[in-house]
Amino acid sequence: MNGPCIFNDDFTKSLRSELVSADLIVFCSPMYDFGFSAQLKTVIDRFYALNGQLHVKKKAAFLMAYANQAKKDADAMVAHYRTLIDYMGWEDAGQVIAPGIWTPGSIKGTPYAEAAYQLGKTVK
Repeated sequence: MNGPCIFNDDFTKSLRSELVSADLIVFCSPMYDFGFSAQLKTVIDRFYALNGQLHVKKKAAFLMAYANQAKKDADAMVAHYRTLIDYMGWEDAGQVIAPGIWTPGSIKGTPYAEAAYQLGKTVK
């Protein structure tokens, strides 16, 4: 915790310093088995090595898509996101939750791309 990472990979070489210096962290993931993608969860797990450096004032946003239509199906991921940013002491800058996105291109004709764009415009 709060030390160098034992892995000398892209996270250590590139992403680590960007996370520390960023004012805003955007979590973006499709739903896989009611949770984040493995790739995003791996990044979150690596927060441990720089925990103290990340417990500073930052904003966070959350973008997710899932195939199901039921709003309650997104609850687990939204709760995970909220719990994470609460623990980190970060402010929620906004969320775009996109149900019914199953096949490539199915986001077309929905309001979600525009909502994500507008969210991006509001973050300062």
